[in-house]
Amino acid sequence: MEFTQRDMMRFWSKVGFTANPDKCWEWKAGKVGGYGHFRYGKTHLKAHRVSWEMTNGEIPIGLDICHSCDNPACVNPKHLFPGTRLDNMKDMIAKGRGNHQGGARSRHHVLSAEQVNDIRARWSFRKVTQDQLADEMGVSRSTISRIIHQRSWKEGV
Repeated sequence: MEFTQRDMMRFWSKVGFTANPDKCWEWKAGKVGGYGHFRYGKTHLKAHRVSWEMTNGEIPIGLDICHSCDNPACVNPKHLFPGTRLDNMKDMIAKGRGNHQGGARSRHHVLSAEQVNDIRARWSFRKVTQDQLADEMGVSRSTISRIIHQRSWKEGV
C-alpha cells in the first residue's frame, strides 16, 4: 500500500509514544475489539498492520501481523511480526492466553469427572444409547459422543 507523507503524519499523530522505545506505543484513536483502526480513504485498516507496512513494507500475502506484546492497541513496530494464523494461535497458547483447557479444567465444563466415568462405563457395556445418556445428563448427543470417543475429556478422569 502506498502511503503519502500526509497519511503517515496523520497516522503517527494518533500514537501515544513512550520515552522508552521498547515499550508499547498505544493507539489513541478509534478501536474495535481492542485493535486500533485507521481510516484510509473510505476503508478502515487495523492500525498495527498500517504500522508494520509503514516501517517494513508490504505484508506478505497470507500472513497476519502478530503482537509479541499481546497488546492489540500497540503499534510499536518492534512488537510486531509477520506470521500465519497458526503461528499466531501457537504463540497465544504458548503464552497461556485463551481457554484451551479440556475436561474439568475448562471453565465451560458441565459434567463432573464422575459423570464422565459413568458415561464411558455404561457405554462400554452397550446397555444404554447415546441419546439416553444425553437426556439423562442434560447435554447434547454430540457431547456424549465426544466423551465416548475421547475427543473431549481426553486427559482421562
